[in-house]
Amino acid sequence: MSITTKDIAEAMYSSIEGYAAYVVDSIQFSIDRDLTDEEQQNVYKTVEDAIDKVTTEMEQGG
Repeated sequence: MSITTKDIAEAMYSSIEGYAAYVVDSIQFSIDRDLTDEEQQNVYKTVEDAIDKVTTEMEQGG
């Protein structure tokens, strides 16, 4: 059985919260401060938008 684009897209979406948390941690380490709730939401939305874009491209064969 081969892994499909749909399998990868679903895994990316199911991992989004954990991945976004890693991105937040990385930013906080880089800037040496905690992000505000608003900044964290912006990071989450940006990660979500990036995953949306990539999965759309994958589904279109790009």
